[in-house]
Amino acid sequence: MNSAGCKINDQKPDSEQTMDLIGLARSVIRRKWVFVITVILCLLIGILSVCIRKPLYEYKQIIQPATYLSSSTPTNVQRNDFQSANKIMQLTKVIYLPHGIKELNRSLPTNDYVSSEMVDVDIGLGNDKTGSDRNNFIVLTAKGTKQDRGKFEKLFNIILANIQQEESEIILQNKKAFNAQLLNAQNRIAYLDNDKKVLSKSKELTMIQRDTQEANVIQNAMIQDDIIRRIQQDSDEYFTYKALLNKIKIKLNNIANSRDLSSMIVVRSPDDISKWLVILFSLMFGIMLGFFVVLFFEFIGEVKNKRAREHM
Repeated sequence: MNSAGCKINDQKPDSEQTMDLIGLARSVIRRKWVFVITVILCLLIGILSVCIRKPLYEYKQIIQPATYLSSSTPTNVQRNDFQSANKIMQLTKVIYLPHGIKELNRSLPTNDYVSSEMVDVDIGLGNDKTGSDRNNFIVLTAKGTKQDRGKFEKLFNIILANIQQEESEIILQNKKAFNAQLLNAQNRIAYLDNDKKVLSKSKELTMIQRDTQEANVIQNAMIQDDIIRRIQQDSDEYFTYKALLNKIKIKLNNIANSRDLSSMIVVRSPDDISKWLVILFSLMFGIMLGFFVVLFFEFIGEVKNKRAREHM
């Protein structure tokens, strides 16, 4: 008896839910035009918002800091920065970006001003055209509409000019240091070259003396060995300074100021909602609102019928 009662109780809620769904379906069919008009209105509002809303774009500019090559062999290209990308990023956030926005806004109407919240500065991964990817590039990112492209291009150029102006003094100081190293290497090479000539003549003299003065054979041999050792040392140092001289020349000939690595990159912003997603959401919301409106009208109708029966 108890098990049968439990089965009846378990089946009762299912039957009630089925009746509720059938009743809801009948209500929708009875008031189908209310349901359809509600869904269509919501869908039209969604389509209208898609047409009015301007799509968002992401504008990116990649800037390479001022650099120089310390080596340019085919198998080993070494590029060095005068300043670290992290330091330039901090300077850009604190100084260059606010000044750039202030300068740009002077030429814009008040309702078209650019704010610091619209632009982000970060360090990004890029290729320095030497075959190696390095995480030392400044990436400027701005978000706006299609009409904002011109002002963001102008802002990025202002920031780049400020970075170049700041780094020009650093480059000049490094050029002076490189030139001083170059002069020192050239002087050392000239001295070693001259010393090798003097030692070569001394070597020849000791060989003649060794042949003519048998009594000083041992002494002359020691002198000659010392001269040979010094010639070898001078040769080694000579080639070391020659290599250093070439490296300094590479540095001086391959100094590059801060520059754009490419034209401004324009992509659809990931924060921008797809128009089809908006339309789908409008349709779903319209269907739910349609059910609610139908049930509301059904409730009002039942209240009216109940009052009419009470008055009869």
